[in-house]
Amino acid sequence: MSTRELKVNRCGNDRATVSLIGDHDSYTADQLARTVRMLLAEKRHVEVDLREATFIDSVTVGALIEAHRWAREADCGFSIGIGDTTGWAVRRLFELTQLDLLLSVSTEH
Repeated sequence: MSTRELKVNRCGNDRATVSLIGDHDSYTADQLARTVRMLLAEKRHVEVDLREATFIDSVTVGALIEAHRWAREADCGFSIGIGDTTGWAVRRLFELTQLDLLLSVSTEH
């Protein structure tokens, strides 16, 4: 079984990072959705950091899209971080689905 972890880091009063580490499926998607909603209720800009994610499933992608919508409705910022350390499957998913056209994705090389 692969390792999976969801970490939250509140940065100051107005920002937070939610890091997904390892493989993530519908179980994590539910945790991610609850966490992002809570942070948006605190009026924080939320970044979901996928730099250490090795896999995300379609339910997790759906949670990211919903989180983007919730942030827009709450008038809060929302972004996704992807880098060279992001798993190939995650990077390929973003490439094939062109999620970077819908979501604010920052890439780190």
